[in-house]
Amino acid sequence: MKISPNPVSDLLKINYQSADYEGVSEVRVFSSNGQMIIDLKKGTAIGMNEYLIETSQLIAGTYYVFIRNSKGTVQDVFVKI
Repeated sequence: MKISPNPVSDLLKINYQSADYEGVSEVRVFSSNGQMIIDLKKGTAIGMNEYLIETSQLIAGTYYVFIRNSKGTVQDVFVKI
């Protein structure tokens, strides 16, 4: 998973490579204190996937993004400015 820009102000772009999974993935964003802020279901195809997440409503701080499906979970960190 690659996220950009980091830090972000309004729109976070997530590039996610799926080698062998096609279906629906959960995309979740958590605050630094563990509160789930965003919970989305996104279609995932084999190959490169791009997800866009609106971040303008988030307060400044550190956030953790997780993508989960039946093949596993990947995670990364981003900073909202």
